[in-house]
Amino acid sequence: MRLFVAAFALLLVSIASPAIASPQAATTAVNAAFVSGFTPGVVNIGVGDSIKWTNTDGAPHTTTANGGQWDGSLTTQGSTFTFVFNVAGAFSYRCKIHANMVGTINVAAVATSTPTPQPTVAPTPVPTVRTAQPTPTPTVAPTAQATVATTAPATQPPATTAAATAPATSTVPATTAPVAVASPATTASATPPSDAGGPGPLIIGGAVAIVVGLGALAWVLLRR
Repeated sequence: MRLFVAAFALLLVSIASPAIASPQAATTAVNAAFVSGFTPGVVNIGVGDSIKWTNTDGAPHTTTANGGQWDGSLTTQGSTFTFVFNVAGAFSYRCKIHANMVGTINVAAVATSTPTPQPTVAPTPVPTVRTAQPTPTPTVAPTAQATVATTAPATQPPATTAAATAPATSTVPATTAPVAVASPATTASATPPSDAGGPGPLIIGGAVAIVVGLGALAWVLLRR
């Protein structure tokens, strides 16, 4: 679309170019005769215009610029000379044969036409493409690892201690029992037999020994 508009604008400019160019050059006629001189004597033209001199009386004439810009001969009746003025200014001239024949050409600068501004083609707006926002990925919280408490194994008392203690405990009553039993026996045996009492003291001593032994055995069993 923009390319088509640009081509159309270029076409309009090319069509309008001849209209804005300098106007077509014009030619002004000046007659040369001995009696009347150059007619008209003063001519106003623009840059790019030309002057055409014509001999109208049959006498030989010239058209010669005083500044040397041109020098034309009009030797016979009907002969012509044309000069194009491309520089602005005032130019005086004469006939070299007849001193009374003089003239002036005033050349004005052509006003420069203001060029028609070219239409500004508005750029076609580019559609804005909306980019979809990415869906945020949910952050998964890390699962806490279960801490397994390690239970220290219970300290088992060394078996040696229990084993060593058991014999020690059993030794005490074993030692005490003979001592307790031996005391009555020794006492009983140490007592001399009495002929007067008969077997009574022996029975009492044996009973005492049995009672002491049973007491010692019960004490050992309670300790265990």
